[in-house]
Amino acid sequence: MSIVEYMDHYGETIYDGYAVRDWLIHNADVAMFVAGLYLTLTFKGAALLSWSGKIDAKSKPLWLRGIWTVWNLLLSGFSLYGTTRVTPVLLHRIRDGGLHHTLCTLDADTFYRGRTGMAIGLFALSKGPEFIDSILLLLSGKPGLSFQQWFHHVTTFLFTWHAYAVGSSALQFAAVLNYTVHTIMYFYFALAEAGLKALVRPFAVYITILQILQMVLGTILALLLLTYKLQAYYQDGTTKGPGSCSGTTWSDLRLHLFIVVVNLIMFMNLFIKSYFSKPRSKTTPLNKNK
Repeated sequence: MSIVEYMDHYGETIYDGYAVRDWLIHNADVAMFVAGLYLTLTFKGAALLSWSGKIDAKSKPLWLRGIWTVWNLLLSGFSLYGTTRVTPVLLHRIRDGGLHHTLCTLDADTFYRGRTGMAIGLFALSKGPEFIDSILLLLSGKPGLSFQQWFHHVTTFLFTWHAYAVGSSALQFAAVLNYTVHTIMYFYFALAEAGLKALVRPFAVYITILQILQMVLGTILALLLLTYKLQAYYQDGTTKGPGSCSGTTWSDLRLHLFIVVVNLIMFMNLFIKSYFSKPRSKTTPLNKNK
């Protein structure tokens, strides 16, 4: 049995997203502790990791390149699995019920059970392990992380934790967009760390464009969802009526809209500075964010 077959079998027969949801709800303080530890690492990491010795970011040792290459390949493969398990189901729902119905209703059994539910759950839980990206950056000689890097990591981690805990129709859209971009982005980074940076560098601009497109689509979907919820509220006079568009809570929508808009602004700013401001750097401007 292959790894993919095993994961599918586990998702269909064992995985219980409702139990994961309950754990996230009852242990919300863990998210705060993890985020706090990550921010400590962000601002004090260079000093805390000084035991590893001074490493030139331009000439990383082979062992570190190897770890980073394998890590990126694992994340790319994981993202590909998630893409292939969530995307078809989401497209099927949009085709059969329309975008309004898909955004406004939560199919709880699909969201929390089966291989699709497991892929969505793994998407939410994976934002914690992705903090390892920052550790590898600091180990490679980077003196610290930019505001965009740590803000993106922390807010995405907190949003996905909250969204899976409360149940959010918006999270399935976020999973598809993020999984798809990560499949390509992490494969790019794996090739770069494997010594093929010169070969893949011309594609950096397209990865950045994909990241921006992810944020643009996320913003559009969040604004659509906001419109649908406001229409339902003023028509029904309630947030729980039959036309209430209750697939995503107001709190989750506020978080989602805030995060995608701020990240869109930052990614656009990065893109403009990297490719249109002068003088243009000869090194790749791609920012390792999600």
